[in-house]
Amino acid sequence: MILVNINTIFTNAVYDRKIDVLEKILASSDSRIDLLEEFAEKEDLNLIIKVLPKFKSKGLILNIENNCNLILNRNSCKENKNKNFKPFIKKHIHYENIEKNKNNYLREVK
Repeated sequence: MILVNINTIFTNAVYDRKIDVLEKILASSDSRIDLLEEFAEKEDLNLIIKVLPKFKSKGLILNIENNCNLILNRNSCKENKNKNFKPFIKKHIHYENIEKNKNNYLREVK
């Protein structure tokens, strides 16, 4: 049995500009974003962006462009180390439900 490293095949296909192999790997991969992130750590992500227009699937092109933009933005935030930037979590609080739950479940025990 031979174990094949998909990342190595992906990297070789990018350098050799094998469009069919790239499209097949990216279309059938559940971890497409992981492949792109790992490639971006070691290589230049612009190599993939240059090859994208040759793909047949327009939906795959859009998805990979979005993933590449996400990775590039994430990397630029890390490089800038913007101290004023704080990630946030938006919470939606339904106060009516809180009151109902207090009445229903927080009864005093006699």
